[in-house]
Amino acid sequence: MTRANEILRLHHVRHPPQRVDAGLCFYCGNPMQKWRQQDGRRMPDDAVTVDHVFPEHGRKDYPADMAWLQANKVECCQSCNMDKARLHPLDWLVIMPDNEGAQRLATLLGEQLWVPLVDIQSALWRRK
Repeated sequence: MTRANEILRLHHVRHPPQRVDAGLCFYCGNPMQKWRQQDGRRMPDDAVTVDHVFPEHGRKDYPADMAWLQANKVECCQSCNMDKARLHPLDWLVIMPDNEGAQRLATLLGEQLWVPLVDIQSALWRRK
């Protein structure tokens, strides 16, 4: 394991993802269950997963600040994680199904992830 991977692994251990409330999805607010992979079983839609608000595949463009890296992780259900996939958080904000979840995401983006307020307001305005 490279030094960079070891630092990142330790960061994930020491800085757990943000939670709405114990056992509730950050995006939809539905209850989640802890799930451990077993041979041949598909992960249920309500299993606890960790999502990167800004997808990891474009990480080189994002700040290396540890507080930002921690704020970029949220606990969500498997269903929301799969629906969001690699969407930019402002695109997800427009189409995500839960209004309370949209407000939580907008607050996180503005207060901890340094997204300009005008971009957040524009995305909220475009919500259906």
